[in-house]
Amino acid sequence: MSNYPDGGALGTPPPFRKPNLLHRLLGRPPKANAWVEVHRLLAERGIESTAPEEIAAIEQRYRVRLERDFAQPRRDLYAGFLERSRDPDTLELPKEAQQKATRLAELLQLTEPERTAVEQSVSKALLENLIQRLIADEELTEAEADLLRRAAENVGIEWEEAQRLYREYAAGYVQRHLNQAVVDQAFSPEEEAAFQRLCQRLRVEPTLSLEDQEKLQQYRLYWQIAAGNLPVVEPDIHLPRTERCHLIVPNVEWLETRRVTRSVRVSGPAVRIPLGKYVSYRVYHFQPSVRSEDVLTVLDHGTLYLTSRRLLFRGRRGNRQIPLNRIIDFTLYRDGIQIEKDAGKNPVLRVQNPSPLDLLARMLLSLLSRR
Repeated sequence: MSNYPDGGALGTPPPFRKPNLLHRLLGRPPKANAWVEVHRLLAERGIESTAPEEIAAIEQRYRVRLERDFAQPRRDLYAGFLERSRDPDTLELPKEAQQKATRLAELLQLTEPERTAVEQSVSKALLENLIQRLIADEELTEAEADLLRRAAENVGIEWEEAQRLYREYAAGYVQRHLNQAVVDQAFSPEEEAAFQRLCQRLRVEPTLSLEDQEKLQQYRLYWQIAAGNLPVVEPDIHLPRTERCHLIVPNVEWLETRRVTRSVRVSGPAVRIPLGKYVSYRVYHFQPSVRSEDVLTVLDHGTLYLTSRRLLFRGRRGNRQIPLNRIIDFTLYRDGIQIEKDAGKNPVLRVQNPSPLDLLARMLLSLLSRR
């Protein structure tokens, strides 16, 4: 492309399309090749050396009109010229390139509204690209801020609009950084400090929704739990001084498996005893067959307390507890948790509100891992 008169600012012309059977029968070349010829003429001859009559001759030979048959390719070619002709940093369009742009618009028969729309689109795209490159090094220096202001002026974009675009892209960048930091659903103090430093270096205020703020607070707590620093709450029951309560879950059902008989069937061999010519009856040997199964049964309703030593259940019918040193494992369900003990039955604790379950599981895992 460097051998072209305009230094490749017009890009590489597309290849000619081969004629199909219909083209050969009619003795006409593919209409698409008209645009290929126009593009090649401009690229090889040069914008300033190309005459409108030469383009008109191509239109006549192919029986086409540029503004009708190649509306979008014309705009794309003009846009590509503007993109390649501007300085990649300052986005300045040299005077010579300005003159060629005017000449190219005339040769391509662009209307004034078309030309204005293309220039505005290219200007915004180039400024957005510059903004993304400035953000990529995760710091906006004074020199870079001045460069951004100058570039916006060179492409005819108001400084307020340029600042808005910068804030939009910078906010998106720090949001992606934050999303990556909490992909493990934990937000450590070090990660939070790094996030704040990034916002300061890029001169942007993070725009977090109320939902995002609540999630961050939750992830801070998750990190705290994983680090072994569980929160302590004041329970409404008496505990020994050395025992701390970490979580209270209301409206909990305590379930255990119970053996339930489902049906009884009478079976066994039968003996037929005739009573007459047409009457008889059968005598069965009684062998009852009982079918029973284990069924989860609600034994009590109450409140669950997770402490530093045990799971304590305070129910309507009485209190139950599972010391932590007797818990082997647990299984989390959508609406409850099953505790596997070293001996005895493994109860299921079912909750009406499943929101505390994740917190319960994380705290329980942290406590069990200390043993």
